[in-house]
This record gives sequence, structure tokens and C-alpha cells, in this order.
Amino acid sequence: MESRWCYGCGETKPLISKYWAWANKEHTRFRTKCRKCTNYDSKLSHAIARARKKDLLDKKVK
Repeated sequence: MESRWCYGCGETKPLISKYWAWANKEHTRFRTKCRKCTNYDSKLSHAIARARKKDLLDKKVK
């Protein structure tokens, strides 16, 4: 079975859809980060965006 190294966590995991998400809608290639790391990065980036937005709104109110 083919494996792939994750750029996020550095682990090598089997190249199946349980561990990897598709990178395009044609399902011809997988992403470079595993599902676990992709979800974590997404949550982190959304938290940063919310914090920035809140800071901007607080500055406008004052």
C-alpha cells in the first residue's frame, strides 16, 4: 500500500481517504497535509481571523 508523509505533523500514513482529503474536485490527487492537520490548521486560522475581526470592531467602537 502506498504511503504519504504529512507536511503538518511529519507522520507517514497510508494514502487512503480515511487519512487524506482530496485536493481537487476531480479526485485525482490528495492534499499534502493529512485530515487531522488540515482540520487543525483550519480551526487555527479561523480563530485568528475571528480575533482580528473582533479587534478591528473594538477599535471602531472606541
